[in-house]
Amino acid sequence: MPFDIENLNESVRYYWGKEKKEYVNLRLVPDPEMNNFRKETGIKSKAKHIINPMSKRMERVDDLNISSDALMAFNELVFDYQIESWYLITNEDQSIECNLDNKKKMMYGSPKFSTWISKCMEKLEKASLEIEEEELGN
Repeated sequence: MPFDIENLNESVRYYWGKEKKEYVNLRLVPDPEMNNFRKETGIKSKAKHIINPMSKRMERVDDLNISSDALMAFNELVFDYQIESWYLITNEDQSIECNLDNKKKMMYGSPKFSTWISKCMEKLEKASLEIEEEELGN
């Protein structure tokens, strides 16, 4: 599999609705970036290891004890990173700019949107695990 050394965390496009006119480009948050987000928001965690039922591997899970403000700031950094770009339109056919304020409005104000993003991220994570397992099987 060839790698683009300039873009190692390429986003994946997910379409909204049957017309497939609107979309979001999503990407996974790499561990170093996730650690930066934790430092930036002051989140400290204790690690414990559990078996992931999907991959059947031991995975590190963070045992967090944080304030709701720190959690919200952390979540905003995560979804700002995950949602690389989008093409979304309003009921008046106006394009919605992809910026942090609009991401917050969509993620906090639209349960449909935030659920869709969560499901798309689950698909992306599952696909990443499948690639990893395929590569390890060689």
